[in-house]
Amino acid sequence: MEIIRHMSDEQRREMLLESDQQALQPVLDALLEAARETAERDEQLWDRQREAIWSRIRRHQKQQRRMAGILTLAATAAMLMVSTYLASRRAAPSAPSQAVQQPVDPDQELLRAVEDAVQSGGPTALEPAALLAEEINRHGKPIARPAIHKEERGNAN
Repeated sequence: MEIIRHMSDEQRREMLLESDQQALQPVLDALLEAARETAERDEQLWDRQREAIWSRIRRHQKQQRRMAGILTLAATAAMLMVSTYLASRRAAPSAPSQAVQQPVDPDQELLRAVEDAVQSGGPTALEPAALLAEEINRHGKPIARPAIHKEERGNAN
């Protein structure tokens, strides 16, 4: 204590400051270490958070794939049922209900008659004439026009 009495105020301040620094140094070191651990823990926390988010995303994607497979299966089953139903309706002839008489269209009847005549090749009585026309066309001899006809054209004015 006597040593302290002989010191000046400035020396006492320096000694107190050094003493405080020596006492606070372990506290500051511990604080620095705690800050580093907290920073590392924070990084670990973010890593865990990232991993948790990605695991939820993967789980959701699996559920979507599973749901898409179920929907595809359901749609396929529905199409099979509809096609089976339609095929069974087409295969089984329905009982004729009351005969509904539709009005007859004369133009439609004429068209059918013309189609039948064209497909049949014409009446059998005209077959020799058709053969003669084919033979004439085959030889390719042009038909000459009468001379009178040419003179009539010239006199028409």
